[in-house]
Amino acid sequence: MQGKPLYGLAFAVKDNIDVEGWPTGCGNPEWARRQKVSGKSATVVSRLIREEAVFRGKTITDEFAWSAAGDNPHYGAPINPAAPHRLVGGSSCGSASVVAQGLADFALGTDTGGSVRIPAAFTGLFGMRPSHGAISVEGVMPLAPSLDTVGFMARDAHLLRAIGHALLPPGSKSTYSRLLIAEDAFSKISIRHRRALQPWVALLAKHISRAEQIPLIPTPGGLQHAASVFGVYQAAEIKDCLIPMLRAMDPFLGASLGKRIAYAHSITRDEAQAARKSIATLAIRLLDHVGRDTVVALPTTHDVAPLRTSAEANLIEHRQSLVELNCAASIAGMPQITLPAGRLDNAPFGLSIMGPPGSDLALLDLACSLQHADAERLFAKMKGYVTSDPAHTPGHAVTHAGFPYGWI
Repeated sequence: MQGKPLYGLAFAVKDNIDVEGWPTGCGNPEWARRQKVSGKSATVVSRLIREEAVFRGKTITDEFAWSAAGDNPHYGAPINPAAPHRLVGGSSCGSASVVAQGLADFALGTDTGGSVRIPAAFTGLFGMRPSHGAISVEGVMPLAPSLDTVGFMARDAHLLRAIGHALLPPGSKSTYSRLLIAEDAFSKISIRHRRALQPWVALLAKHISRAEQIPLIPTPGGLQHAASVFGVYQAAEIKDCLIPMLRAMDPFLGASLGKRIAYAHSITRDEAQAARKSIATLAIRLLDHVGRDTVVALPTTHDVAPLRTSAEANLIEHRQSLVELNCAASIAGMPQITLPAGRLDNAPFGLSIMGPPGSDLALLDLACSLQHADAERLFAKMKGYVTSDPAHTPGHAVTHAGFPYGWI
């Protein structure tokens, strides 16, 4: 329909977001059984329905959206159609799974510390965490309110931009005149991963007049320290926000979430206060370092998705590396988009672009420009009879019996 670019498109909703007529189960079946059916939809869902998008269903989330694994102990791990023997990543795992399978045109998720960006990267999607507060979280189950955002994912950058225009405040369009290539973030990935991302960074450099290769976190300890402080800060907020609600209802929880809750309980008042001060300082330094005209380039993840058979200890180590690459946007409230940048070991990985708060629409425009430029680059390679490009080798979307499809 003219004037409504989302008209008739099917969308899915992560099961920590209210939809009228549905319970909000938050990845826990006992919690879902005890909830009343939602009397109204979350603001973000209502907005999409007014745009005449079609709600298709609720999707699996890691329990109470506190995980990066994408493996729910009650519902299982959704299919990753881009790499069937690997996990989707969490916590918006079901949303990423159904979009990557083509069961929905786009999906809503929530992103506190990377929970839209990570599964989007692991399934070869475009995914956006908006500026903090840019999209209403009314009707969304809180986790850590000063970090929580509603994000979205799609298979195409132009659709991602259309969703953004429907959900984000209009504002004035920002422009980027400086590219910050986060050398500390790129140092976290392998040489072949860096080589695979290089064409994308080169495309970015063509769009931005001035490029610098410098650390994103120019403080002692850098990304590792930022991730450590972020972990304490997030857990302290969860201790104050989510845990009292869980204590009141006392649902049966999976073992992994139980361990994280025990950790949150162990954080003292002094530790929480110190983390709050450190986060505030980091946010100010990050925003000053990035400035108002800068787009940041960094890998979304340090590797491709872990195997479905990975041991829990390996997933914990994997999560720490993911937090290091995704905590900056969460700390400073900046918008970040992950773009499908290629494949390694027959599995997708992403490149992220991140801008100052409020530059969401400019970031979406840049994502569209990069998608178009990459298509032109690949077409030129085909015309030149270049047949091997390891960063863009197509994979196989294989469905394995017994794996959930992403829906609850």
